[in-house]
Amino acid sequence: MSFLNLRKNKKVSAQEKTPIVSVPKKLAVSAEKEKKGAPNVFARFIERPRVSEKATLLAGANCYAFEVLRTANKHQIAQAVQALYKVVPREVRMLAIPKKALFVRGKKGSTGGGKKAYVFLEKGDKIEL
Repeated sequence: MSFLNLRKNKKVSAQEKTPIVSVPKKLAVSAEKEKKGAPNVFARFIERPRVSEKATLLAGANCYAFEVLRTANKHQIAQAVQALYKVVPREVRMLAIPKKALFVRGKKGSTGGGKKAYVFLEKGDKIEL
């Protein structure tokens, strides 16, 4: 029962006093895996490129659309694009996709909803999808 030992004082050596940034085990990637070409930690925030007529037209203007996790923010998406496609985004815009009610074959349902991100790149940069 380790929760009973919370109040015990532990002696700390000089090496352990240095501040350490803790990374959750889910996000931790070993240096060897990263060297072998394993994707960056932030790459999990991008689910897939969004393929639509509008996204295809925007790709000509250096703007790419991606479906992303609902919990993702602009900074995480920018880091994920940099890790996956090796380009630095100029700007990231986020939009929530609302759920929509459906009525199919006499049953009610809804679409999934989610979140999408528009990633703007500098002139000359390109992403191959």
